[in-house]
Amino acid sequence: MLLSEIVKILDEALKIEIAYEWDNVGLLVGDKEKNIKKIMLTLEITKETIDEAKKNSIDLIISHHPLIFKALKTITTDHEKSKYIIDAIKNDIAIYSSHTNFDMLSGGLNDYVADLLELEDTTALVYETSQEFGIGRIGKLKTKMDINEFSKYVIKKLNLSDVKIVRGSDKNIEKVGVVNGAGIEYWKEAKALGCDIYITGDVKYHEAQDIKEAGMSIIDAGHFGTEKHFNVAMKNFLRNILSKDIEIYNSTSMEDPFLAIQA
Repeated sequence: MLLSEIVKILDEALKIEIAYEWDNVGLLVGDKEKNIKKIMLTLEITKETIDEAKKNSIDLIISHHPLIFKALKTITTDHEKSKYIIDAIKNDIAIYSSHTNFDMLSGGLNDYVADLLELEDTTALVYETSQEFGIGRIGKLKTKMDINEFSKYVIKKLNLSDVKIVRGSDKNIEKVGVVNGAGIEYWKEAKALGCDIYITGDVKYHEAQDIKEAGMSIIDAGHFGTEKHFNVAMKNFLRNILSKDIEIYNSTSMEDPFLAIQA
């Protein structure tokens, strides 16, 4: 299948028009006349993932985070991101991004993470332009848990090594809000909607202090920890819209840049 045909299918199914204005989604690099036989999925495009794509004869990389985010005035080997673009073009590898649109999309990453947590009766945390698409999810647990028990539950369900907790209340956990990636700006909405706890990543110290004083509990499961599930979520999504003749490969080289060191 030609890249131009795949892009048309992806743009429509992944609804690139609902991505935030500041985002950069869709086809970022590639020859639209190229025949695509093998796709690789990755959270991030790095030197390691480009090398992995070359090693496995990948025709198209679909990433969650856009390789080209801020405007590039030059593309030279003086800059890391530019090196990846040059390397991809030299090896005839196309690059496509599905970011905030896949977060909000029904059956996208927010839904996948909510399903991993086995949340019931889920709705969007914040609806955007309509009541159809929204960022984050709210749902209820089948069984109430205390915050320590729930933290261990999150570690298990999201396949993490650890999480950080802001204990703003000792209330048992039943109603849960979650935004994958960096979504701390939505904690007030989660609190207003009656969430007992809010899960996201990249929580800063002063944010945590303010939230604790407001009586809200939070689990910082990490940006990578909440979004590393992109590969599986996207693969499930693509299997329903692309030809079975196209091989879909999950990258194995992407790792959390943060390492936890034990004393």
